[in-house]
Amino acid sequence: MPSVETNLFGPLGFEEDQVIRLRSGLPGLPHSNRLLPVSQPAIEPFLFFQSIDDPALTLLAVPLSVAKNDFELHLSPEDRLEIDFGCGEINRSGTELGAFALVSVGDDRVPTANLLAPLVICFRNHLAVQAIQPVDESYLRYPIEATVAREEPC
Repeated sequence: MPSVETNLFGPLGFEEDQVIRLRSGLPGLPHSNRLLPVSQPAIEPFLFFQSIDDPALTLLAVPLSVAKNDFELHLSPEDRLEIDFGCGEINRSGTELGAFALVSVGDDRVPTANLLAPLVICFRNHLAVQAIQPVDESYLRYPIEATVAREEPC
């Protein structure tokens, strides 16, 4: 079983079929082409995407529907080609596509989600793209209020 030594999680074992691949990398991070989703029950619905190519890079994300329930996802023809999605309809209740907003968290501000460029994953083939949306730039730092799962104290 392959593993990666990460800054946040320490050694992290994974199966190759868990790896999400970005053919073009992430904007600004072109050499980070492989991400591993890492869930932590204590912070659900948030999850992490750990870069396998850069063990220091861990992205916090939330499902797009949690960040903004009525957000309408658009995929350009180039985005569809990038993830081999073809002309299929984007079905919000379907399981073939997943869309995740990358989250920024700071000590002195409300957490924000990047709705301008969500990470869209085609689960059929584990290909992903950061899909630029036809919305104004205010969606780059969209304030979110999501309830995080909390364990009851002992």
